[in-house]
Amino acid sequence: MPRVIRFLAALAFSLGTLLPGAPPAQAREVVIQQFDRDRPVELVLGDSLRVRLVEPPGTQWRLQNYDASVLQLTDTGRVFEVRGRLEREFTFQGVGRGTVPLSFSLVRVGRGRPIVEDIFRAPVTVRGGGAGPWPGPGGGSDTLVLTDSANGTQVRVGRGDTVVVQLRTDIIKGYHWVRTRGDSNVLRPLGEPRVTRNRRGQWVTEFQFQAVNGGRTWMAFNFRNPRVRGRDPRVRDFTFEATVPRWGFGPR
Repeated sequence: MPRVIRFLAALAFSLGTLLPGAPPAQAREVVIQQFDRDRPVELVLGDSLRVRLVEPPGTQWRLQNYDASVLQLTDTGRVFEVRGRLEREFTFQGVGRGTVPLSFSLVRVGRGRPIVEDIFRAPVTVRGGGAGPWPGPGGGSDTLVLTDSANGTQVRVGRGDTVVVQLRTDIIKGYHWVRTRGDSNVLRPLGEPRVTRNRRGQWVTEFQFQAVNGGRTWMAFNFRNPRVRGRDPRVRDFTFEATVPRWGFGPR
């Protein structure tokens, strides 16, 4: 009799994992590094992707291209010291089905115009399944957060989505971030910019926008003191290009 009970219990467990209504599979965490350049990456909805790239002194990796309706950026550019060298990590989550030509540029920072020294690309495909439910492209409003490390990137957001721009702010009298360029018919400002603290306790100026119509717009921001004349080492810029599909969720 005990043998029969054990058999029935094992059978019930097996059926529970196969029949509809079974608990979904656990989301995975995939890590890619420098040597994975140009290697295709496959995820399922809900999976996390960590991109870790070696960052030589005087340079910085910047996110160049991705699609927020497929890969949601969840952390932008944390820096770690690994065996005496610096590595910058970007974290994403698969939220929509599709293929993204994910790319990053390594720029030399300092005085003058940033110089691109290297490009890292990895085509990422997100398929169905996983631990969902996760919104697909245009399947509901979402929030994309861009910080300083996303400078110069190209992003794709769905209609109705919110874009939050958080830029490091030096609390210096007279200096502030201002938006200098952008099409409000594509990304509509939501209120006035505000100075606040981010999750790491750093002071940032936060701008919020909503994608209201299909189109493409180049967004530009400038940190400056309008009273300072001539060369000012504190002046810096932040830009990104946003594409909003003409189909999908949101006002028409």
